[in-house]
Amino acid sequence: MKGFSVRARWIFDGRRLRDGGVVRVEGGVIAQITSGGSADFDVPNTLLTPGLVNAHTHLELSFLRGKLPPNSDFVDWLKAVKELRDGADERCLAVSAAEGAAEATLYATTLIVDHTATNVWRKAALPPIRLVIAQELVSRTQSAFCDCATRLVRFALAPHSPYRIPESRLLEALRLARQNRLLISIHAAEHPAEIRFLKDGSGPLRRLLLSFGIDLSDFHPPQQTPIAYLHSLGLLTPRTLLIHANYISDEETELLKRSGAAVVYCPRSHQFFSHPPHPAPRLLAENIPLLFGTDSLASCPNLNLLEDLAVAHRLCRIAPETLLKCATSTAAAFIWNTPLLGHIRKGAPADIAAFKLHTTNYPLNALLSDAPQPFLVCCSGKIVHQAETQ
Repeated sequence: MKGFSVRARWIFDGRRLRDGGVVRVEGGVIAQITSGGSADFDVPNTLLTPGLVNAHTHLELSFLRGKLPPNSDFVDWLKAVKELRDGADERCLAVSAAEGAAEATLYATTLIVDHTATNVWRKAALPPIRLVIAQELVSRTQSAFCDCATRLVRFALAPHSPYRIPESRLLEALRLARQNRLLISIHAAEHPAEIRFLKDGSGPLRRLLLSFGIDLSDFHPPQQTPIAYLHSLGLLTPRTLLIHANYISDEETELLKRSGAAVVYCPRSHQFFSHPPHPAPRLLAENIPLLFGTDSLASCPNLNLLEDLAVAHRLCRIAPETLLKCATSTAAAFIWNTPLLGHIRKGAPADIAAFKLHTTNYPLNALLSDAPQPFLVCCSGKIVHQAETQ
């Protein structure tokens, strides 16, 4: 089907919910939105949204689904994940990445930021959706970055965390990111053990890193919180994704506000470790870009981002419309930076998802409470998932 049309009772256009119509897709973009006429996909009570953006996951760890119990000690969990990943061969990781990406697509995700320590994505049979490969290795040349980029695949740098990566490599990542106009994705302020280690070099993370064979003889604690430390190195920029940021003070919130960096909140992973309430409402109040991710299946039961938005709605009292805006237009603009991506309007890239709702009351609330699979998912004008409707 070269072009197609979808009739929707409601359209969430990336900013707000509006009355529906018939959306025509041609040439990879939304060609037309009309109030009436025939449609190729005409399903009662259809809600049309932009494709969702999963701003943080680890696709290669999808084989760890259900293997680690919730409420795990964070440091013990890190050790277990490393041991399990180190014990997996390249084929296992490639299949895991492919299956994870396919699952995310089934749940309306059309853009993923995949934090990876390997190159298995090159061999994985990935669906044709937008993918940002956030590579932990920072020793690549500029030509390697350029070779990686395609129409649907881009590259980012992912120095794992301020406690795992020495200062010299953090600065090298910053230099390479600036030189190649790349995003930086970094875990930060994820756990109190991280804050303790950066303050005085002690605690369970020190023991963990030593058990990994990491030489800490030249490590000098910056005696700062993770956010303040990254700020002092110049790593808080409008091209920085701060993953988790579970523990941040009012002063650090001000640093984030001035920097333009975005925070990626992973609600179900946050629950998995029984963290205290996330500062998401405070970030939104300060107009700090707030994005959402599932994290990996080592700490999340599936890759349905709507379920994460539902948890944020319940625990943080954030309105559904705001959550969906964060997970579509806000995230797409920050990560992909293509005009109109994450919106449903004429001329926008046709990254869309169509859901059949089972109620006509409060459609966005219904979308989050039911977290249904869409019957249609389209990325860049191509149908990447289509299901029967009852």
